[in-house]
Amino acid sequence: MKAMWLIAALLLLMMGGTRTARRRYAEGSAAGSPPPIASRLRSLFRAIEWTTGILVGAILLCASVYQAWGPFWPTPPDIRAIDPVDGSSLILPFQISSTNVIFPVNQVTLGCYVDLLYVMDADRKTILLRDAAMQGGTTTIGKGVEYNCDARILSIQPDGRLAIGSLQGTNLTTAHGVFRGPLSVLKMCVAVVGTYGNWLFDGRKLPSLMFQWPSVPGGHQWANHPVVFDEEIRWVPQNSTLGAAYGLRRVGDGRGHLVPGALTCDRTDEGRE
Repeated sequence: MKAMWLIAALLLLMMGGTRTARRRYAEGSAAGSPPPIASRLRSLFRAIEWTTGILVGAILLCASVYQAWGPFWPTPPDIRAIDPVDGSSLILPFQISSTNVIFPVNQVTLGCYVDLLYVMDADRKTILLRDAAMQGGTTTIGKGVEYNCDARILSIQPDGRLAIGSLQGTNLTTAHGVFRGPLSVLKMCVAVVGTYGNWLFDGRKLPSLMFQWPSVPGGHQWANHPVVFDEEIRWVPQNSTLGAAYGLRRVGDGRGHLVPGALTCDRTDEGRE
């Protein structure tokens, strides 16, 4: 509203300046025809004045419309990680919303990609899992819609076996009595991937987004981007031993230690769908 009043004031100011210039020009014409150069300069100044006024008014009008209705072009939905109440929970809530009024996002197909999951059991044995994809679903966007990324891909059975995979589907297990629950999350990097659509198009890929939890060792807040330049040794608990390490990349050295970069989250989720 303030922007509209400012535009009106500028237009009135330009009209007043133009009327004054015309009156002075008429008075000068009555006294005698002005020199050709002065006349051309007046025309040039008037053209600059009008052009500047139109540009300023257009910029202010676009700014006010952008503030009220959002961008003039299609934009992806906003995805924000919600800090979990329980730091050991592997059901991760994300809030998804669309603030674009002209091109509102009406449907998204989501998937959850666990880039890194670093946990510890009750006996201080650490477990590292890299490169695990979890299937999502189709969601209709509304106001404040939540998407729960179910990252429960690691679990300890009552007999001490470590199960890797979906709780309801196929999973791999270790030998009996190797680990003891419960598991506590030390570090986790998760990407929400998929496609989105609006009334103009459908099936456009979401931009690469990667979230890290926690932002610092022992913290309780998400980082909206992975901390790439990080000291990996800070994430290894004292008096802990490496119990297992799995991934589609080399993560262990075969002697009970992690290789450099094993605890560093990827920058983006490019190529992960």
